[in-house]
Amino acid sequence: MVGRSTGRGGLKPMFLEKAEELYGEAFEARSRKELAEAMMEWSDLTEEEQRFALAHLMYLNVQGQAVVAKGIGQLRDLLEEIAEGLAGVMEMWEPEEDAADETATDPHGPEGAVKALDEPMVEQTELNPT
Repeated sequence: MVGRSTGRGGLKPMFLEKAEELYGEAFEARSRKELAEAMMEWSDLTEEEQRFALAHLMYLNVQGQAVVAKGIGQLRDLLEEIAEGLAGVMEMWEPEEDAADETATDPHGPEGAVKALDEPMVEQTELNPT
């Protein structure tokens, strides 16, 4: 399924290489004139030839979808491995129970911050002292 190098550090899949080889000139028209010529060539084909060309393009499309599906599966597997690795790292960073108890009573810890938000910042006083 792998073709020749794309020159960008990757390989061009065979289905794409074959499609470009057979149909590239017709589908990569750069001007209206080239497009008109490609359309005329298409109309010169018999109905059977047109059907075959369409079926071949669909076949190449299915091959391309298979390559994409395989790549997505490999990406999913890689992401699962990364997630498992991150879970292991997170377990290493979880505080021990003793440290968690200290945080609960620490006024600068999360619970202390929530408590501080619930308390009024300024005490209520009378405006007119007697």
